[in-house]
Amino acid sequence: RQFVVKKVTISFFGSEENVEKTPLIQLQGVRDKDGNVIDIDPIEYKIRNLTPINAVKKVLRERIFPLVNLDFEFLDERIQENFNLLDTGVVRIGFDKKGGCWSMLGLDTFFSQEKTTINFSWLDAATIMHEFCHMLGLGHEHQNPLGKPINWDKPEVYKWAKLVHGWDEETTYINIIKKYDINAVKGIKYDPNSIM
Repeated sequence: RQFVVKKVTISFFGSEENVEKTPLIQLQGVRDKDGNVIDIDPIEYKIRNLTPINAVKKVLRERIFPLVNLDFEFLDERIQENFNLLDTGVVRIGFDKKGGCWSMLGLDTFFSQEKTTINFSWLDAATIMHEFCHMLGLGHEHQNPLGKPINWDKPEVYKWAKLVHGWDEETTYINIIKKYDINAVKGIKYDPNSIM
């Protein structure tokens, strides 16, 4: 079945008051695979004093929308409190502080009946880009079957995912550790520097 997307509408749900920006100290000193310090994206400093909604909008407008051949529209400047699927965007961004950061993948977003299709428990530019790229259909690069296997410390990964996302071991394995089936993805060469 063919599915054509011409415009992606975006709305926001829930209180943004409790969502905090990722502390800069956590973003500084991050290193690439060769040990080189990765500079913080300059947009990070620009979103520090913005509300969560305005931070999301700024990152999307400057880092995602120019790269994607789709039209995007923010439906409402305010946070909608009552959920009525007919009055919402295709992309429904929530700010559940206890829900972790996640996004539905690709077309799952377009057919979802859920109140939110993306959630942010914390905010930084890289997380916003990462989750929105999931909405556009991109999977995790570390799960790319063409990539070099990672020697995971599974107990630590399970502990982290339980603490941060509330995930059980099976959910963590599927979303972080397990490689995608080579026949289930249109993968290209593995990119260890991908935001995904």
